[in-house]
Amino acid sequence: MRRNIFLLLILSIVSDLALAQNLIPNPGFEEYTDCPSDYGQIELAYPWASASNGAPDYFHACSSNPAIKVPNAGRRYYSYQPARSGQGYASIRYFYNIAIAPFSEHIYVPLKEPLQLGTSYFIRFYVSVDEASLSYNEYSDCIGLAFTQNDPYQFVPDGENLKLEQAIENRGILLTDTIGWTPVSGCYTAQGTEQFAVIGNFRSESECMLYQPDLPGVWPSGLYLYIEDVEVRPFDPLPDTALLCSNQDMQLNAGFLDATYSWSTGSTDSSIYVNRPGLYTVEATIDGCSLRDSVIVLSGEPPSYQYDTTICSGEDLLLDAPVWGDYRWSTGASSRQIRVGQPGTYQLEVENDCQISRINWRVETAKCTCKVYVPDAFSPNDDGRNDFLKIYTGCDFEYRVENFQVFDRWGGLRYQAQGNEIAWDGSNANNAPLGTGIYTWVLQYSYLRDGKWKNELQKGTVHLIR
Repeated sequence: MRRNIFLLLILSIVSDLALAQNLIPNPGFEEYTDCPSDYGQIELAYPWASASNGAPDYFHACSSNPAIKVPNAGRRYYSYQPARSGQGYASIRYFYNIAIAPFSEHIYVPLKEPLQLGTSYFIRFYVSVDEASLSYNEYSDCIGLAFTQNDPYQFVPDGENLKLEQAIENRGILLTDTIGWTPVSGCYTAQGTEQFAVIGNFRSESECMLYQPDLPGVWPSGLYLYIEDVEVRPFDPLPDTALLCSNQDMQLNAGFLDATYSWSTGSTDSSIYVNRPGLYTVEATIDGCSLRDSVIVLSGEPPSYQYDTTICSGEDLLLDAPVWGDYRWSTGASSRQIRVGQPGTYQLEVENDCQISRINWRVETAKCTCKVYVPDAFSPNDDGRNDFLKIYTGCDFEYRVENFQVFDRWGGLRYQAQGNEIAWDGSNANNAPLGTGIYTWVLQYSYLRDGKWKNELQKGTVHLIR
């Protein structure tokens, strides 16, 4: 028996990494096209590159240059920082030479695949401050990650930054750790156009917190940050729909990095077992942000094997399989849904891990229209009885009266109105009472069927009695 794709998705959830793949290529700057030998060679950590006219650094233990070789890489002879993982990392400067011609550096990388509209993503990267920042200029709080749809490279004039809206950023806490690695993280909901990730400072000097040691006679020379282990991971561990077989438990696994969990069942484990259909939701909390996902668990047993239904003549009916699996219709179709417009019996065979189900639809047709009743007489004499000519419309579906007209026996238009609540008092357009006689009425109305408005026209006569 062929396996159902939705059940396979559930049963194959055994690895956090498989479900939350990192969309950043070369996230730890381990891969290189050549060992760096000088400052400003970020392009060697392919596919990372500079996003502006700055020259970000690439440091790796494979370098033969002591100033570039991890862990002694940095902008000063006493710089020292072991890699957080592996043997490489990047470095950027910003607020560089503030007193002279300030500029900032940014790095970017194309994502492995575009972000998906509406999907939640967990973003994290790590930074460490080069000791040169402490000795020669400052600490700051500003650093973030932004997304772009197109290649973000642009020339940035002195004193300016890339003008991008940040997906996540560090604000309000000075980055001061020169020994360890500080995470910068957050949650982000995708717009569906993001194809590049950009890391750097996107704010002006006046928007950021700055700490500048008092060093008379020393020109400020900028903030230096090492960057390591960049992550952009989708939180989508659960399929939209899963199939539950009779007398079997199903495991739902939402394992995601080092998150904590809260399920709609009350469980706080990374995975749960369920044995009944329903909607199951999980909230994962990591680094202070919350991510949510849900799955609709369907019964593998269809509620009925025989369906009787009626359609209106000239209309189509959508037949929808009540269970997931591989579909074989008597019409030859293999989709979950088909449209039919003729009476008859339609058979469906559905095969999945639970069983082979055979389901029939018996379709009959009927003439469907609104039932309109207009009285054949009324007496507008203000006696409180039958003073108005009203239209009575009975529809099992949405309708609207487009136009109601009354003509005298010579064809002259005496009254006209629109709307579903019409009551004619026997007067003409000038509110003058019309005399006793027989008048012809014409009614135009529309009704909504299968998403389309259909038009109808009816005529009749009414006896106005004074």
